[in-house]
Amino acid sequence: MICLPLLVWLILAGISGVGKENTLSSDIPEGSCVRLEGMVYKTEDTDSGQRIFISHTSFLSEASDHVEALSIGKNSRVLAYTTQQEPCKIGSRVQISGICAYPGMPDNPGMFDEREYYASQGIAMLVKKARIEKTDGREDLLQESLNTFRNRMKGVLQTVCPEEEYGILCAMILGDKGELDLEIRNLYQTGGVLHILAISGLHVSLLGAGLFGMLRRIGFSISTGAITSGVILVIYGCMTGMSPSAVRAILMFLIFLGSQAAGRTYDSVTALLVSAVFALMKRPEQIAMSGFLLSYGAVTGTVISPVLLGKGKRGGNLKISFSVWMCTLPLVSWFYYRVPVYGILLNLIVLPLMPVIMLSGMAGIAAGLLSAELGTFFTAPAYYGLKMIAFFCRIIKILPGCSWVTGRLSPVQIGIYYLIFLILFVYFVKKPKIGLIQRAFGIILIISVVCIPVPAKWTMTFLNVGQGDGICIRMPGGAVWMVDGGSSDREKLGQYSLKPYLEYHGIRTVDYWMVSHFDGDHISGLLEILETYHPGLDGSNSSGISIGCLVISDLDEMNEKKERLLELAEQNHIPVRKVSEGDTICQEKTVCRVLAPSRKESYGDENEASMVLEISCPGFRALLTGDLGAEGEQKLLDKGLIRKTDVLKAGHHGSKMSTGEGLLHAVSPTAAVISCGRGNQYGHPHKEVLDRLEAEEIRILRTDESGAVDIIVTEQGWMAAKA
Repeated sequence: MICLPLLVWLILAGISGVGKENTLSSDIPEGSCVRLEGMVYKTEDTDSGQRIFISHTSFLSEASDHVEALSIGKNSRVLAYTTQQEPCKIGSRVQISGICAYPGMPDNPGMFDEREYYASQGIAMLVKKARIEKTDGREDLLQESLNTFRNRMKGVLQTVCPEEEYGILCAMILGDKGELDLEIRNLYQTGGVLHILAISGLHVSLLGAGLFGMLRRIGFSISTGAITSGVILVIYGCMTGMSPSAVRAILMFLIFLGSQAAGRTYDSVTALLVSAVFALMKRPEQIAMSGFLLSYGAVTGTVISPVLLGKGKRGGNLKISFSVWMCTLPLVSWFYYRVPVYGILLNLIVLPLMPVIMLSGMAGIAAGLLSAELGTFFTAPAYYGLKMIAFFCRIIKILPGCSWVTGRLSPVQIGIYYLIFLILFVYFVKKPKIGLIQRAFGIILIISVVCIPVPAKWTMTFLNVGQGDGICIRMPGGAVWMVDGGSSDREKLGQYSLKPYLEYHGIRTVDYWMVSHFDGDHISGLLEILETYHPGLDGSNSSGISIGCLVISDLDEMNEKKERLLELAEQNHIPVRKVSEGDTICQEKTVCRVLAPSRKESYGDENEASMVLEISCPGFRALLTGDLGAEGEQKLLDKGLIRKTDVLKAGHHGSKMSTGEGLLHAVSPTAAVISCGRGNQYGHPHKEVLDRLEAEEIRILRTDESGAVDIIVTEQGWMAAKA
């Protein structure tokens, strides 16, 4: 009762204050050279150098070593990236120089929010190409020893394990996810067992409770055993990085040990609230972190399972798994946009394997210090256990409905969900003998909140894909079209931009994916999606976004990327529709009219063979010209195919040879969208194009400046806004 109001207070304080304390003065421009000093609290080796985490940071004058007035503060931190291993130790005070950078904001909805992530860790600035100029040579003996020991154990694991299992065991045992294969992470997330990679209550119960029980059996008193196991567990937590889930688990276990030493009853609810209060008092900004919320949500689900699903002995583990799934469903939706469905059942297989995997991995590390062969022998159970988990995850991945793509729920939906959840929980507490049918009805009522349809508007989004093109058209009835999806300056565009954007909006299938032409800056992301495409039993893409139909121009010219696209489409059983001048595609009162190219003509330049599309719905019309140049624009004008349009996508990313005066006069758009990369090497958009648009008093919208651009159409008209 003491902790509950205090916890609410801390939560509200955390929500209102996230990121504010770490905002730096704009007097330090990004890209400028900086010199600063601070205390090293963590180091990480990387393939290209080192990451040095610095706290208690102050800036230095360029002329001397005197500290300037501007100070970040002891609660804000700096992350420095070096290109080589620098001689610094945890606890030392260092002076560094480098290039100032700030964590970036997401360019498109659904993308990783780097600024929010670093703010949750108190990191206010990044320093690139950092170089250590001076260090005082001091060190935090405990932290430095733990860091050295951790690196030694990583080296042993790398010797005794194959690469894939090495990365998994590093995450499970040492809390280091830097070596984890991205495919395995995505596989575990799809299967609903991603939580086993985090240092959490599972690890603490295995290590802490096992150690405490062993000490008691060999003759330690309760108090001595509790203190000894508690200290060792805290040291283990410090070594593995003290993630939010680890802090929660360790605090709750320390309370358990205290109850044992005092001869009192351990109350999990009290322990949960006390640990949350202590964690938030230390770092209130954690309230926005997925690790913190999902950890406490999962434990809450475990605690309330008997109330929610009844106290019967049958199906105990299944009840707990389902209760945890229900408690965390809105949170998983908020952070990941999709909810694993079969994880409820898969965890019944995975969790019993975890003690074997953990103990085998630890035994392998201990034995590997003596002999690599001996270490390999002891890690064999862990190896086969992890192979079994991966096998079941892959089986689940191809099953129909393995992931429920919810999109990001609105705060109102989440609030309604948990309000109904709370009301039903109180009702079940007062009526403990309520029947199974009534409980099932209540549970269905709660889950149905996630399915409440959110009124949708007709939206055309020009995604910020860097130097490239990517356009998404979402219709009120749920139909989705894509036009292009590529970039010449961003790698893994499909994984980091296109897929997150689509799933953020709850999109699982793109009905028509239209390709203007086959340059990499228009199809690199689409090719990536097709290359990772794995049709499930129901024909949908078990690896992410499904594609209903590819639409390409009906020209005979072939190049390497076009051949690859058609090969992947055939391999994944995706129909391909070839269109030419005069063809149309219609869906939900939206019409796509193909203006070019014509199958009757030949084109020497691939850009001039770009597919030109006029997209219209009631009250709105847009013209998408791909990379069409002056020659192609003149052909359209000569044929009289151009009509007045509300929005024009400027051709060829704002090249001076595109979007000519003749086209602008014929189209007479209200706004023009230029899709180009920030600081691109081509100088796009060129001044000549900007001058032409300004002369016609056309509103200019640029993805390099504003990020993704939304064109929203309603019965009252249309408007342009930042996505």
